[in-house]
Amino acid sequence: MERRRRHLTDTSLCQVCKGGEESSMHILRDCPAMSGIWTRIVPVRKQREFFTFPLLCWLHDNLGNDMDMGGYTWSTIFAISIWWGWKWRCWNVFGNNGKCRDRVKFLKNLASEVSLAHEHLRERACAGVRVERHIAWKPPESGWWKMNTDGASR
Repeated sequence: MERRRRHLTDTSLCQVCKGGEESSMHILRDCPAMSGIWTRIVPVRKQREFFTFPLLCWLHDNLGNDMDMGGYTWSTIFAISIWWGWKWRCWNVFGNNGKCRDRVKFLKNLASEVSLAHEHLRERACAGVRVERHIAWKPPESGWWKMNTDGASR
């Protein structure tokens, strides 16, 4: 719909399913390309409310849900699925279709990987000992100039 509003396309019809207006909610949840993934990820008892909430409630409810899914939390798989769903859609629109045999398996593996990496970081932060070291400005060698910036020089 936004691409149509900006005159980047002639239609606001979803180019994947041709069955609805291409709104953010359609892309992220309601298009058969994503709803098929969601029905395999979302627990059956949660599907009714999952597919009926409006966009902001849907995002808030799911990103705030830390239910354990066996190796990762719901909020982790949800966020990763949203990101990849958007990325896959952009690839489709702009002609760069990546191949993925089983997108659900890919998303679950990625969620497990992210959760494991996060857990390792948390363990290192708890076990880590702070080291105090003094940092000071040192003048350059003779014949050289030194210019300090805040990184905005680029």
